[in-house]
Order: sequence, then structure tokens, then C-alpha cells
Amino acid sequence: MEKKLYLIYVNPIGKNSDDNFEYDFMFSEAPDVVWGDDWAEQCPSACDDMCPDESMINKTIRIICDIPFGLAQKNSCFSMQDCIDGILALAWEDISEYEEYPSPIRLVFKFGEKIENVREKLSQREIEFEGEDNDTADEETGEITEF
Repeated sequence: MEKKLYLIYVNPIGKNSDDNFEYDFMFSEAPDVVWGDDWAEQCPSACDDMCPDESMINKTIRIICDIPFGLAQKNSCFSMQDCIDGILALAWEDISEYEEYPSPIRLVFKFGEKIENVREKLSQREIEFEGEDNDTADEETGEITEF
């Protein structure tokens, strides 16, 4: 049985050689205690590293897609606390260059969203978690195996 995991952060990796975007989706079993350096700052885009403390991350899963995401930590108006409070999403599909609204849904991911909901949203756009079988927490040690 899969542990209850909740989305706590979306980290941009960059573009790969196929010109696709790569993102690490980070999940925690206890989103109510997640915090990171500078998360109270009102201009996270001016901060160096907004990732939550590693001890709070239970699983990291990479996605590779052709969709650009706007990210909370790249904005200049809202703090990461605002994501926790539900005022701002962690990541949202940047549709500024689109000619049509995305179908069937625009991808938007909120802090504390269940992993099952994230999977379902991505599957509606035919995106899957990359290497999920290779990126699981070791049941005995709790350590994350990187892929």
C-alpha cells in the first residue's frame, strides 16, 4: 500500500536535449510541517534556493514534458507561505504563448495536493512520472533512491 504523500514543491531542472522541460515534483508525508529557508520572503525570485529541507521530502519524482510551468518560487509578489495558505499555486501551466486554451485541462498544482491527484491531472495530458519505479523510498531506511 502506497504511503499518503502530498505535493510540497516543484523544482525546475531545465530543458533537456529533446527540448522538453524537466521538473522534480517533491512529496512529503507531513505537509503541515514543511518549511524552507526564506519561505517567508515576499519576493522568492530574489532568493537562491527555495527547496524545502531535505528531511521533509519523502519522495521526488521527475516529469518530462513540453509544457512550461510558472513556479511559485520564481514570482516576485507572493511568499511560499502564500502557497501553503492556498493563495498561490506551486506550479501552473504558462499559457501566455498558447493560441488556444489547453484541453482537456490547464495544469495547476497546489501545495498539499495528494500524489494521486497530481498523477491524475498529468495523465489527462498524457504525462507520466519518469522512473517512478526507480525513485522510491526504501521502506527500512526511508532514504530516497535517486534515478
